[in-house]
Amino acid sequence: MQDKTEGRARLGEHVAPAGLYQAIKARPFLGSIHCSHDRLVAGSWHEIVLTYEVGACGIADGATFKATFKFYSDWALFQTAEPGAANYVSAEYEAGPLVPGQSPATVQSLSVRFDQKGHERPFQKAVIVDVVDGYLNAGDRIVIRLGDRRAGGPGTRVQTFVEDGFRFRCYVDPLGTSRYVAVPGDPVIAIVAGPPARIQLGAPRFVAEGVAPPLTLALLDRWGNVARDLGGSVEIAASQDGGEAYRRDHAVPDTGWAVLRVEDLPPASGELHIAVARPGARDVAPGEAFVTGLPDAPVPRALYGDLHVHAHDTVGTNSPTYNAAYARDVAGVDVYGYTANDFQITDEGWREGVAVTAGFDAPGRFVAYSVQEWCGSSTAGGDHQVLFLGDDPPGFPFNERGEHNRTFLWNESMGGTGVEVGRWPVEDLWAAYAHDPEHHLVIPHVGGRRYIPDWHHPELERLVEIASAWGQFDWLYRDVIARGYQLGVCANGDEHRGRPGGGAPGVQVFGVRGGLTGILADTLDRRAVGRALRARHTFATTGERSALLVRCGPHRQGDAFVHEGPAQLDYRFLGEAGWEALTAHDHSGEIWRRDLHAELGFSERLVRLRFGGARIRDRYRWAAWEGRIRILNGTIRRVTPQGFEHPEETAWRAGPTEIAFRSETYGDSDTIEIDIGDLGACRILVEGTIGGFVKVGDPRRPASFVHAPDFSWEITGRDLIEAGALRRDLGGAGLFLALERLTEQPLPRDLAGHIVVEADNAAFGFRPVYFSGRQRDGSRVWSSAQFITFADRQGARKSATRWPSMADDRPSELR
Repeated sequence: MQDKTEGRARLGEHVAPAGLYQAIKARPFLGSIHCSHDRLVAGSWHEIVLTYEVGACGIADGATFKATFKFYSDWALFQTAEPGAANYVSAEYEAGPLVPGQSPATVQSLSVRFDQKGHERPFQKAVIVDVVDGYLNAGDRIVIRLGDRRAGGPGTRVQTFVEDGFRFRCYVDPLGTSRYVAVPGDPVIAIVAGPPARIQLGAPRFVAEGVAPPLTLALLDRWGNVARDLGGSVEIAASQDGGEAYRRDHAVPDTGWAVLRVEDLPPASGELHIAVARPGARDVAPGEAFVTGLPDAPVPRALYGDLHVHAHDTVGTNSPTYNAAYARDVAGVDVYGYTANDFQITDEGWREGVAVTAGFDAPGRFVAYSVQEWCGSSTAGGDHQVLFLGDDPPGFPFNERGEHNRTFLWNESMGGTGVEVGRWPVEDLWAAYAHDPEHHLVIPHVGGRRYIPDWHHPELERLVEIASAWGQFDWLYRDVIARGYQLGVCANGDEHRGRPGGGAPGVQVFGVRGGLTGILADTLDRRAVGRALRARHTFATTGERSALLVRCGPHRQGDAFVHEGPAQLDYRFLGEAGWEALTAHDHSGEIWRRDLHAELGFSERLVRLRFGGARIRDRYRWAAWEGRIRILNGTIRRVTPQGFEHPEETAWRAGPTEIAFRSETYGDSDTIEIDIGDLGACRILVEGTIGGFVKVGDPRRPASFVHAPDFSWEITGRDLIEAGALRRDLGGAGLFLALERLTEQPLPRDLAGHIVVEADNAAFGFRPVYFSGRQRDGSRVWSSAQFITFADRQGARKSATRWPSMADDRPSELR
């Protein structure tokens, strides 16, 4: 190697700034980045300063610097329009020291913008700084203020969920060629939980009569993160049959997560009501749960699973170990699926994740599966999960012949820039596992690359995911049932934010609570749970510990069977917030409904605005609602929001006659309940706007939904009294407004009954029937369908009819 000192000595006579060569050589070539903070409380407000010191490379005229972070972070979106407002981001230039004879940099200014997809996944969200009219010297600085407070703004709101190593990854384009290279040394911030605000309970909604239910308890902050290092105690009380059945103080751990597992509750017979409080802590909301002991329970207890959880080895948050422990100990779920995006996971990362998952599997306590997410685009079939149910090592990423079973190979650590195609399209995925369907379960789902039901494999695909942190997709279940596919339901987190098991919603993209799959398995072990999943013995919830049981004689939900004559389907809905609407559906749509507000009697003064749906069925689906409700010639006595997911969704009194609201819906619905004086004489006006995803620009002004950018609706109180409910559809993916009357009576937590469906097969040869229910807080539950082939007494299949008929068990005045 050439001696650089000797080499310089051979230069001969030349001109250069004195000492600049040594100064440049002493600097890191790509520069360095420093962050003002290394620890932040989730959801708190700050001014964060990132300082980039230009390296030996310098930065050319017209070049760019980026500070990026992962796309699933819900850190508040930055704006550059109003310096005195929240989440303002600025960038400014600071000249470094010059040596004798060195010319100053010529840069005139820096231009800054925020782009939600400004870099490569997973580091897609980007603050982008452009160098305007000049160059930067080595040693100069670019100072980025996230939440610049100097003009009086409140700062920026930190991401709302805990992360063991949130990082900014910075990139520089030193030559202005639009080719970026990472600046070494990511600034890493510990995002930690805040003080406890509420108590979360996890218990099975039903058990077999005489079975003692397990209880998981966690203290959560206002954003749904588990608190740490609390100590102290909680008081647990349980009542049954009108009398106290249990009361005891339990110590909360002094260190680590503030969680408890309680296994000494009394056996349940009838409804067991569990209440938990934090003594002396008025700012911590108590928790409650209900467990019903059923004499005819189909299984020892309801099991709940989250079969779709991402860790930081692909596009999730925190490690596989952290997420499995969280699912078991904080969320208290029974079944867990460690999931890796197949194109992005490295071979080493998969081996480590599978080993961790296997270490958590404990029969009778916790079942853990490894899961491949096949990430095919919608044109090739869309996203599918593959659960490896057997005891043998998964046939992923390679099978026994050495063929890789990914969609394609494309990750940060791959060599080269090409794409190595593997299992593409979805038929090739099926071919990888069709030799052993009993030990594999393929679940189509709606995420970013939504499943298209033009494809279906009846042996591998037994469930479809219809709710997750991405939103609620009952339209998908209607679609597959109408096509004659014998698929059951599941709901999972598709969790990217480190809170599996019905985790709390965040802001942006994953804006609703993660779902849960209810599983009717005889025992808690891999084989029994796997059999139950493949048998479609499931129900799906939007993250709550509700339950839905359906029977037709000896047949459970999910069963396919032959039946003679009309079929009686028995149902039981078990919830917490109170059931307000029950429905049954077949291939033609809704065939039966109960409106509990109407059955219990409408109030003369309680009404609500309910609104919801999504703009589109694809990735950036949410609808951003901003609106006002005006009540004229009536008095607004009280306003109660329901179903709003987090503190940044809200409704408030905006004046004597007005209520303002701001919220986002992802296929779910939010409601504003209003107590109105003189309802019959008033006029109700609802107006506002619907917006959506903002890639670049001011996030405070969501891009207008082109098909319904605004809405305006006026009715009279008399119209609403006469109709009971009025609805206006707004297009998109089920966007709607509804004005509805409410009851003042308590809504039931436990509802049982039956319907009778006539012996009519669909054109595909059988009749699928499933149930769904909604509680007052907007939470939902669905059962897997029963697939009934109606036959005559000689066993021949009955011919199909175009329109189904049905009967139900309600008195005639309630039909």
